[in-house]
Amino acid sequence: MNTDLGKKLVLGTSFGLVALILAGCSPPTATVSGTVTYKNKPLPGGSVTFVTPTGTAQGAINSEGAYTAENVPVGNAKVTVYYSSGPKMPFGGNVKGVAPKDASPEAQKAVQGPKASGPTITIPTKYGDPEASGLTVVVTSGKNSPYNIELKD
Repeated sequence: MNTDLGKKLVLGTSFGLVALILAGCSPPTATVSGTVTYKNKPLPGGSVTFVTPTGTAQGAINSEGAYTAENVPVGNAKVTVYYSSGPKMPFGGNVKGVAPKDASPEAQKAVQGPKASGPTITIPTKYGDPEASGLTVVVTSGKNSPYNIELKD
């Protein structure tokens, strides 16, 4: 075998392996947690999403307003909050179903879904848009301080 050709093959293979290894590397990530409040009360559900140039991460908000988002890319993040209150139907809808008039009372109740408990909460729609929410945070490697979100009208 020609030694120049052999060197080129070895060199080409080395560059290919390095490129393959680097392609598999993910940007560093961290965990971010905190609470979400609206009108000084915990938001009882929904989600918080962190949007960065290298990716997004999301965490669910529990009934006490607390959330934890894992694998949030490190760096500057724009933040959105989503919340929808009211009775839920299968597949995530918020509209009550309508049962046929001749359906039994049990069937009508099942189709209408559970009654909402407590007041209906509607947060401003701007919080669903990373460009309009006004919410930002710098995510660092390692342990992050709690990122508490106070939503306002």
